[in-house]
Amino acid sequence: MAMFEPGDEFLELAVALGGDQLTAKGKLKQLVNFTIDLLRAQTPKAPNHCYNFNSSKLVSMKDLQHKMGTWLNLRVYLNDLFGGADFPMETPIYTSDPAYFGALDNIIKKYDKEVQANYLVLRVIFFLKDILHLPPKAGRGSRREKPCFEKTLHFFGVAAVALYAEQVFKLSNKPKITTMAEHIKQQMIATLGDTPWLEARVKERLVEKARNLSFDLGYPDWITDASRLDDHYGKITVDGGDFLKTTLHAMEEMVRSSHTKNLTPTPQRIDVLHHGAMILDASTNTVFLTVNRFQPPVYGPNFPSSFVYGSLGVILGHEVTHAFDNMFVKWDENGLPLDIWTQKSDEEFTKRTECLVDQYNARTYYGVHLNGSLTLQENICDNNGVRLAFKAYKAHHAESSEPILPGLNLTDDQLFFLGFSQVFCLRGREGTNAKQVYTYHSPYPFRTNVSLANYEDFAKAFNCPVNSNMNPVKKCAVWE
Repeated sequence: MAMFEPGDEFLELAVALGGDQLTAKGKLKQLVNFTIDLLRAQTPKAPNHCYNFNSSKLVSMKDLQHKMGTWLNLRVYLNDLFGGADFPMETPIYTSDPAYFGALDNIIKKYDKEVQANYLVLRVIFFLKDILHLPPKAGRGSRREKPCFEKTLHFFGVAAVALYAEQVFKLSNKPKITTMAEHIKQQMIATLGDTPWLEARVKERLVEKARNLSFDLGYPDWITDASRLDDHYGKITVDGGDFLKTTLHAMEEMVRSSHTKNLTPTPQRIDVLHHGAMILDASTNTVFLTVNRFQPPVYGPNFPSSFVYGSLGVILGHEVTHAFDNMFVKWDENGLPLDIWTQKSDEEFTKRTECLVDQYNARTYYGVHLNGSLTLQENICDNNGVRLAFKAYKAHHAESSEPILPGLNLTDDQLFFLGFSQVFCLRGREGTNAKQVYTYHSPYPFRTNVSLANYEDFAKAFNCPVNSNMNPVKKCAVWE
């Protein structure tokens, strides 16, 4: 289908908002060009697949204003954004891509204000389209339950987690999961300490970062206190008869709260409860894993330890490894650039990442080659996550063999890898599956199979023949 022909979601949305089809097509093409220019202005990744950390620095408001030109009064904007604050022009601002703001000045001059306004309005409306009273062809079906539920979960997720914690999850399960996380962290420390190609001062600093890694698992205890939960949402006005108005109030409060956290000179812990996420917050060196992950088929309080380490343990290992992937390995525990990397250590790290890039580039999915550079960060974590979890399991549970599950003729080690297979055991439509090639994660089959093919302990557990698909002679690993 050609761009912006009848049936296109953006075109249908523009027409539903009152535009005629011919005019809307012209305006939308201008927005595409504007968006492309914005993307091109961003600093690309450096050749070693890491972000250019040397460009991540503090810039005074005065210098940043000079880069941006006169299209925006930065001081007035920030003072208003932060609720009437009064920032002097010498205020330092941390930005990872200062050059972008210089390029932005030229882009703003290139496009008239109508294009810029349409861009902003369309982004907001596209976010809200499912709850606006638009015709079904404008991007929503006849049923609104799902989008209403998703928006409620997005803005009031903390309350939803509190209900889940109260009615489903047992608090007594939390210590077990915390202990497993600490076991996996210890394996990351040991892995770094045993890495021969890291020079001494680099190794020492990375081990220190690993020791300082912390976990925030499940949910904080305060959310089970109704009065504190009320205080958390106290500034949001809920209009029982107007879901759109309530959503806008919630959006405003979320933005205000986010900006307030960014005012402090030291990193603040992020609040991932409303995301239902598993994530590494690099600015505080904290792994978050919310309570929705602690359920079958990944976790059950009576599941065998081998299976749980292979499923939930691998997820934890994946997130722990993010602190040492191709991006964050050069950040310290406060999210600031590390200046201890030597040329030799950097070259050795890059050589190992390039092995993974080439390995994934060689795979095809629905006739399309994977992009090993695009997915490198996640591939590093997939490959090392399973190693960390298996080492942790062997170190703490291998001596206490558990009863074999009925109907399964599997050893404990094989059950571990079966648990890992559950993490990415997903089924989708062919078109949806094919789109995975263009995301930052490798498609699900490769997240499992390539990680296992690179791991000799998997081949031992299942007696895979040498040079078979799951036991190739050449294996890749950044961390071993």
